[in-house]
Amino acid sequence: GTDELKGLSGTLKIVIAEGGKHYYEFDYELAD
Repeated sequence: GTDELKGLSGTLKIVIAEGGKHYYEFDYELAD
């Protein structure tokens, strides 16, 4: 369920690389 995401905070970035390829970068922290 979504309970696992309690206390989860982060940022999602879409990175555009050379040649037009793109990928996602997700940096997150879990609160104690």
